[in-house]
Amino acid sequence: MCVTPCAVSYDLDRHLDNLDRLESKQNYIFSRCSELLSDNGEFFPFLPENLVEALGEIDIKPVAEALKTQNHEEAGKTLFDIACSYWLKRAKVMAEKEIEDEREAGYQ
Repeated sequence: MCVTPCAVSYDLDRHLDNLDRLESKQNYIFSRCSELLSDNGEFFPFLPENLVEALGEIDIKPVAEALKTQNHEEAGKTLFDIACSYWLKRAKVMAEKEIEDEREAGYQ
């Protein structure tokens, strides 16, 4: 055990601090995404305007192909997955931006 600070303990402490910050960041992103994607959230995938936006930004070819073959259940599942994936990506970007904005504000 080092009585005085040594390079190994310093590096270990720094590494553990980085892991704590990463875990805290991931927890915030998860929590914020859950909030944004909830039924009352800003990014709820099945609000009419959000669904329209997702359809405008994604490839709906898999949905159209399922509808052509009269496979309505598969079309619905595919649409659900596509819309949720689109809005989850948007929520993650927003949460990460909020963290970055807060970090930058702390330095000013």
